[in-house]
Amino acid sequence: MTAVRAAWYTRTPLGTFTDNPVLQKELRSQLRARRQSQGVRLATLLLAGGIVLLLYYYGGRAILQSASNARDLFLAMVAIQLTLVLFLAPSLTANAITQEREQQTWNALLLSRLTADEIVVGKLVARLLPAFLILLMFMPLGLLSAVVGGVALSTYTLSYLLLVATAVFYAAIGMFCSWAYRRTAAATSAASGVIAFLVIGTYLLYGLWASANPGRGLDAEDFPILWLNPYVSLAVVMNNVTNNTNNTADPMPLIAYLTICIIGTLLLILAMVRRLAQGPKEMEQ
Repeated sequence: MTAVRAAWYTRTPLGTFTDNPVLQKELRSQLRARRQSQGVRLATLLLAGGIVLLLYYYGGRAILQSASNARDLFLAMVAIQLTLVLFLAPSLTANAITQEREQQTWNALLLSRLTADEIVVGKLVARLLPAFLILLMFMPLGLLSAVVGGVALSTYTLSYLLLVATAVFYAAIGMFCSWAYRRTAAATSAASGVIAFLVIGTYLLYGLWASANPGRGLDAEDFPILWLNPYVSLAVVMNNVTNNTNNTADPMPLIAYLTICIIGTLLLILAMVRRLAQGPKEMEQ
């Protein structure tokens, strides 16, 4: 019965999440790492708890004062969360595979009975938990500010879809760099370079295009490469929140960005899974 149950989980997508040994191992290792320094852990928890309490106290007061304050706070929280997950997510996954190589446990992991999708998805999901905890921490206050500020439910939903999609996509980028490079420093540098291009490089290309075409205006929808930038999608959310008329911002950059995140994440995971499924070709010499 146990063998049948294990085989059923391995052959279905459900087992990749519910009965994944890699995911369980990653979670246990993170807990053990935190237990090694109780003083640092306690200080971190107290500092984080104090920041959260201050945020909710002053944020709640600002929200209850006026709808305008509530809208401003909602926009500020979305921008802060986007910036946090933008840089946190890839840093969490950039050492997911290189750490195994540096500790000389990568070959043993490949030779185990674990499937390639269990290894990739398990490590990715476990490393994403801190980013998701940050989003969860802000969510109640964000919902309150959206309700009081009169933010449309569709705009609120799209804002959190933007945050989740960004966290998963950028974590997948960091994971892919961790697989492609042999050392953590190289993987982290590569992931940082990709982030720099998506956040800064796209704006530089847009500036060059705008300089070469001064009569075309500066609308983002005229330059599809800029749709790769998450802050362009954030601008769409901000325009929809601050615009009190029916003339809402063009949703195309946001829709395109969400589509890119979903397809890009799937392609990166698929590329790693297909290569890891080759087994011996991925082993360290």
